[in-house]
Amino acid sequence: MIPRSKRAWVLAAVFAVALATAFLWVPKIAPHNLGDRDFIVYYASGRLALQQHNPYDPVELFAIEKSLGYAADHVTYPREPPWLLWTLIPFGLLSPMWGWALWLAASIAALLLASRLCWRMQQWPITARRPFVYATYLFAPVLACLVTSQMGFFMMLALVLVLACEPKRDFWAGAALVLPAIKPQLLAIFWIVQLVWIIHRKRWRLALGAASAFAAASLLAVAMDPAVFSHWYEASVHSAEPIAPLLVPSLSGIFRAVFFRRAFWVQFVPAGLGMVWGVWYYWHRRREWNWRTHGLALALASFVVTPYEWFTDEVLVLPAILQATLWIYRARASSARRIVAAGVLVALNALLLMMVLSKVPFPLGVYFWSPLVWLGWWRLGWRGHKKVTQAPELASSTSRATSG
Repeated sequence: MIPRSKRAWVLAAVFAVALATAFLWVPKIAPHNLGDRDFIVYYASGRLALQQHNPYDPVELFAIEKSLGYAADHVTYPREPPWLLWTLIPFGLLSPMWGWALWLAASIAALLLASRLCWRMQQWPITARRPFVYATYLFAPVLACLVTSQMGFFMMLALVLVLACEPKRDFWAGAALVLPAIKPQLLAIFWIVQLVWIIHRKRWRLALGAASAFAAASLLAVAMDPAVFSHWYEASVHSAEPIAPLLVPSLSGIFRAVFFRRAFWVQFVPAGLGMVWGVWYYWHRRREWNWRTHGLALALASFVVTPYEWFTDEVLVLPAILQATLWIYRARASSARRIVAAGVLVALNALLLMMVLSKVPFPLGVYFWSPLVWLGWWRLGWRGHKKVTQAPELASSTSRATSG
């Protein structure tokens, strides 16, 4: 065991070795190894924006993508909105390989920072460090997001910042919403409940922070390309792969593909019902509402009903998984039934982890059941949490009745 006083020096030495290895290793990687990573789309779009070109131009996008080893015979459009572009500019300043190395480093840093903030918000005890580490780094979507170089870690960090800032720093909590809004369909229930909450509680500073961040990000995009919003719309409409005919690997997408293949609108019905449920869920808990608890439940429920998502996006529910893991740890002296249920859910996560390591393609739709696993884990933790919190109340009420 390394003494606490020397841990900082050990971590600094490990970081120095890793940095030196990166400087020797990265230049030797052939650029074509980037061809199967989503980073090439972000890099191409950021590069074009930096050059004040149309970041959604199919000809220029395809040329950059092909130069990075993209094997398909059609362009891949960035589906992300213009207010994302400011996050892509730093990577476009570098060569493709160094841009990807920076992207990977930033992703890992976002994961570490977000998990650390979750530790503080949920007040994890020092004795629970091991289950916390396991839940963070063995969560299957974490590996999937790293492998594909997706932007889920940045969205997750922003979501955690919203929850961390909300009690006392409403303006900055609202400003942090700009990143989760890159893929608004992922948190549909979260968004509608937050809107109702802002109006009901009159938290206008949070709304002002969100509006300011969106305006600043949009103005920057317009400064780089005055017609960026029309270009984004054209790319969305004329994309080589429109969303409607695709097999979307979400629960609602699989449901539509199996039972209502030609009715694309059916894919949005679960999200609509989920938003109605979310408003009901908030209204019945409005007096004791806590975004750090109830908000994570809404984020998790959103993934169960979202009309469009990929397995890599599910890294956004990691804060909810960490919360449930803490609850399960605190209620570890539970019944054998709970222990068996926890073992089954851990085994299912291990199965998903093996599928990612085996490179089972995400578009096949075989990961569609994963949100149900995360929901089951959170529900198991919530029941344990209720049991722990209700036990002292029952004991005190029993003692009062006995003394009376």
